[in-house]
Amino acid sequence: MKVLHVISSVDPRGGGPVEGVFSSSEVWFRHGHERHIVSLDPPRAPWVATARVPTRAVGPDGALYRLARPWIPWLRYGYAPRLVGWLRQNAPQ
Repeated sequence: MKVLHVISSVDPRGGGPVEGVFSSSEVWFRHGHERHIVSLDPPRAPWVATARVPTRAVGPDGALYRLARPWIPWLRYGYAPRLVGWLRQNAPQ
């Protein structure tokens, strides 16, 4: 079985949530299942490349986003405009 987990960030500084995803992924793998992550991190975030589970980052990136994030509340709550399009294109119906 293939499992897709959507999480706001795979940044290890986030602690519990992402560590739980990584740990449970190891258990799923031992039982023959495949697990992938879609995160709302920027694609070039360094922790995406070092994630212990295959991870696709679809979050906003760039200087404008970094400047706007502290001032636009919905940007701080896991909003990623590319997420829905990515799911439609890559997740089976």
